Amino acid sequence: MQQDAGEEFAEIVRRSRDDGFMVPTPSEQLSAACVQVLALAEAGIEVDPHAVAVAQLTVARREAEAADYPAAVELARRALASGAMAPDDIDTLTARHHVAYWLGESGRIDDGIVAFRALLVDRLRVLGPDHPDTLLTRNSLAWWLVTAGQIDEATDQCRAALESRLRSLGPDHPDTRDARHNLDWCLARATR
Repeated sequence: MQQDAGEEFAEIVRRSRDDGFMVPTPSEQLSAACVQVLALAEAGIEVDPHAVAVAQLTVARREAEAADYPAAVELARRALASGAMAPDDIDTLTARHHVAYWLGESGRIDDGIVAFRALLVDRLRVLGPDHPDTLLTRNSLAWWLVTAGQIDEATDQCRAALESRLRSLGPDHPDTRDARHNLDWCLARATR
């Protein structure tokens, strides 16, 4: 492991623990360091479980960027199942969002929808209806629902997102206008 990449990885692990810092887009050196951490863990060498989870999520992002969504889903799910991250932690919820998206991208749209529905329940409970991450999940769920032909539920999700934006940002905010556009997009599909 190159020292620079090893130091970068150690800093990411420290920051993810201390600051709730989400895994960045990995550089080639960082990806190589993460692969080595995972190889050590798989060889039975004791490695900090949190460091392994961060390495898995980092490599998962690299796999997703290369459009290998099944590999990304598998690695991220292993990180989530490890118990190294608290279930309601922001980083855990973000990783779950990525998994749901990657499931859809890999052609497993129904599985992605199920994952987004479960995530939305947890984000509503942990973050509330007006939090930007909750609204991102709502919009992503709506997108995949439209893709699956479930226009009525997609429209309901878009309406709820618009109501949250109106309540928290007002009618003239750009994000509110985007939410209105998303609802109009769903409604246009409903009339087809």
